[in-house]
Amino acid sequence: MNIEEAKEFYQKKMSEDLFGIVNPPEYQCQYINTIVKTLKDVYKSTSKAKYMGENDLIDLVNDINRELYRIDDDIEDIRGALENARKWGQEWKDLCKKIIERYNIDVQELI
Repeated sequence: MNIEEAKEFYQKKMSEDLFGIVNPPEYQCQYINTIVKTLKDVYKSTSKAKYMGENDLIDLVNDINRELYRIDDDIEDIRGALENARKWGQEWKDLCKKIIERYNIDVQELI
């Protein structure tokens, strides 16, 4: 029975479900794009600063502080996703090693 047949037989959507491995991590681009956008917005805001009066500058600094504070949450999202990616990869690696050892596969055949 191949993997696709086993997934259908056991009513599993993904190979990870079949082998008891954590689901694959989400793509990280959305988090990175959010950080890049925030930094670009801050840059645009600061480039206008030289034309502002004191009260407007105070408002600008407060706005920038809020934007930069939110970056911390975005970076933590990336950290969590990277930890999940490491765990996911490690579980697949462990499964591959287990299969190689259980079935006494000559590693040179895989290289």
